[in-house]
Amino acid sequence: MLEGEYGAAAQEAMSILVKIAEAYDAKRMVPAKSAHVAAGLFPEEVEWYERLLQGGAKCRCFTTRHPWGIDYDHFEEVGTVYGNTPEIKEIAEMIFSYSLKMGVIPLGTCIQYLLGDFLMPGDAFSWTGSSGVVCQLRAGCPGKHGRGGDQLLRGHNGQGPGVRHAPG
Repeated sequence: MLEGEYGAAAQEAMSILVKIAEAYDAKRMVPAKSAHVAAGLFPEEVEWYERLLQGGAKCRCFTTRHPWGIDYDHFEEVGTVYGNTPEIKEIAEMIFSYSLKMGVIPLGTCIQYLLGDFLMPGDAFSWTGSSGVVCQLRAGCPGKHGRGGDQLLRGHNGQGPGVRHAPG
C-alpha cells in the first residue's frame, strides 16, 4: 500500500498509519475487523475527503462514523458546536456524502458496538474516542495497558489512534 499499488488514497492513509506506528514504536500492524472514525466540520476536511475520493478511497473493513448530533430539520435554531451557519451545514452534508461514497456506515452513535459492530475475542479494531476503552473494560481487560502487547498502537489511556484487540 505504501508503494501506491492500491491507489493514492490507500497510499496516503497507510503513510499516516506508518507515522503513527513509528511514533508509538509499534513492532507490526494487523488488519482491523472494524473501524469507527470521527470528523470535524472544517473546510480543510472537505478538501481532504475530496482528495481521498479522487484517489479511490474505499473502506477495507466494517467502518462506522462518529455522530455530530446535527438536527437537520432544526439546524438554524439548534446548530452545532461549530455554529449554525449555512457554510457549516454545507460542510456537514458534504462530509456525510463523501463518507457514504467511501463505504462508511453512519450509525449516528458513538456506541456502535451496541448496534451491530460486534467483536469476537482476538478481533483487531480501530475506534476513535472512548468506544475502544469501554469495549476493553466491559470485556474485563485488566489494567491501564490492557493485555500486554495486544494494543499495538495506543494513545494515553487508550484515547489515541490505533489498532486494539478485543480481549480473548
